[in-house]
Amino acid sequence: MMSRLSLARIFNVLLLLCMLVAGVTAQDPESSSSSESSVEPATSSDAASPTDSASSTDVVSSTDAASLSVTSLTDIPTSTDVSSSSVVATSSDVFSSSDLASPTDAPSSTSGAPPASSSETIPSTSQFSSDLIASTTISAGTGTATSAPLPTEDVITVSVEVNPNYVANPDSLAAQFTMLQGRYSARTTTNARRLKPTNVAMTNQADAQYYASITLGTPPQTFKVLIDTGSANLWVPSTRCSDTACLNHARYNRTSSSSFVSTGSFLNITYGTGSITSAVSRDTLRIGDLVIPNQNFSETITMPGTTFNSASFDGIMGMGLSSIAVNGLPTPLDNLFNLGLIPQKMFSLYLSRNGAPNSTLTLGGLDASILYSLNMIWINMTIQSPQYYQALMVNATFNNAVIATNVMGIFDSGTSLIAIPTAVASQIHTSLNAIQYSNILFLVACDGLPQLTLNFNGIQFILDGKDYTLPFAYGYCISAFVGMDLAGGAWILGDVFLKQVYTTFDVANMRMGFGIPK
Repeated sequence: MMSRLSLARIFNVLLLLCMLVAGVTAQDPESSSSSESSVEPATSSDAASPTDSASSTDVVSSTDAASLSVTSLTDIPTSTDVSSSSVVATSSDVFSSSDLASPTDAPSSTSGAPPASSSETIPSTSQFSSDLIASTTISAGTGTATSAPLPTEDVITVSVEVNPNYVANPDSLAAQFTMLQGRYSARTTTNARRLKPTNVAMTNQADAQYYASITLGTPPQTFKVLIDTGSANLWVPSTRCSDTACLNHARYNRTSSSSFVSTGSFLNITYGTGSITSAVSRDTLRIGDLVIPNQNFSETITMPGTTFNSASFDGIMGMGLSSIAVNGLPTPLDNLFNLGLIPQKMFSLYLSRNGAPNSTLTLGGLDASILYSLNMIWINMTIQSPQYYQALMVNATFNNAVIATNVMGIFDSGTSLIAIPTAVASQIHTSLNAIQYSNILFLVACDGLPQLTLNFNGIQFILDGKDYTLPFAYGYCISAFVGMDLAGGAWILGDVFLKQVYTTFDVANMRMGFGIPK
């Protein structure tokens, strides 16, 4: 077992090391006697006044960065009387291993005599005790640390043993690093963030509607929801709804879910082609392999009209920015990120063409395997209210004629059309000798159609005739252009545009990326 004397020696060495690290050195008696600026040796009368302190010129220079002093040595019970009341280290001195007192140089514990030289300012190793270390006041830079003396009557000596079987190999060192990470890393109350994005399969319905499957409740109830970047609320029909649009689709039954929570609130959502009234509820949402507890969503109670009667999807999952969420409800994307279920607050859409089955929603990033190249083209969103996924379109040309300048282009996966000002739509259809099919739809010959070019700050997107039309019959196609007059003459670019590119919506950085799909 280690003796108290040995432990005191260790504390002494540690104290001296601290002084060296802090850039503080002790005065060498021999060198000080030959130096003009050295401090005069302390006399016995100097040591008799614990309250006396040396002036700044006697102790440190103006360039000293740190100082260390040990106070009240006369109050420390040791076997040897200590006559010096202070230990001062100056920046001009340097400690070496020879400066440390050898145990054999220590006075006898029975002599009671003071150190041989009254000018000695550093007690020998045997004179340090745990009480001395505990009563140290250390000042370094701008920080100060103080502590009170330990009670001498309850000193406990603990042995320190070495494990002879320990081997410092790479695995053990790596384990230490892992331990340090866990100890000092920032704490979080959320789940550990997933490192990889999550892919969710989507169904392509005739290149006009793209939806994914989700579940709500416990046990899970399955719904097909349209992935809509133009809205920010999640809703599905309720068993409390008796409208035709509800009866034609899967309906949520709150009484069958053990995790259902009622909020007692209601909301109305108006879309470009219909409106719904819903009760706001909370339940467990599952999308892909991701699980969101207590997700706010709407159970549709009324779905009047015929807008959703023949829709291939049951409800809508809004992926728009939270600022446009009705009633300010947290969006699924917000919760996915806040719970650490996705690595980044972004998502990507790949909308297949010609009814191909590989349409994909990627949550938390993008899927490089879908792209020809990772050289994405990024366009910053234009900030304005209401805040959609939008950017300034410098101009648009059709058949080499400019048809729009400096208008907003809104990227909306909730529609399969391109909505443009009514006058512009009329101009296009007139030039194509279009045939009016309904109040809003026109038929055009499928062949020989001119190009549409959209210019976003010098980045041009070119759509051929087959890109902005949908097959119909008898050599005719349905024009994707519909007249809709929005503030500032904004254009809504739906699936007809989005299926030509791979689109990433980077919400955290308020930008959109476009790539070429394979």
